[in-house]
Amino acid sequence: MTQEKKRHEITFKKTVYEIAGMDDVRIRPDVTYDETGPSPPSMDLYYPTRAPEGTRFPAVLFVAGFPDPGFESFAGCKLKEMSGYISWGKLAAASGLVGITYTNHDPVADLDNLVAFLHNNSESLGIDERRVAVWACSGNVPTALGLLMQERPVRFKRQLCLTA
Repeated sequence: MTQEKKRHEITFKKTVYEIAGMDDVRIRPDVTYDETGPSPPSMDLYYPTRAPEGTRFPAVLFVAGFPDPGFESFAGCKLKEMSGYISWGKLAAASGLVGITYTNHDPVADLDNLVAFLHNNSESLGIDERRVAVWACSGNVPTALGLLMQERPVRFKRQLCLTA
């Protein structure tokens, strides 16, 4: 008999800050962004509610710097399933952006694949590929910085904001 790991209480904590429209966002869950490997990684996209068909939004990508199998072993869920990350996606969408959370097995390689997928499929995803922000905190920051420091076909404007 297998037992499902109980989720750690921190995984149920959502953001304290809320804005109007967070509960009305459209969520497109589990979009596969890389078909290679035995269990393909996926992303959840959080969209603003009211927009004309064909609108392409700026986006914010919430970087995951720790592999989901390891994270799940102590937290009981994937990073994108944490209430905090769900809240961030909803906050982004309620602010007029597409919020993007995702799963991964190899943080660096999967982030590279995800960014390429977003760039190559931006129109069908409703994303303005010229306006994608990268957001990271805590142990996820080195992975985000590694992405931003690369010379690559998909370019990001390099701005760094540090808050205390």
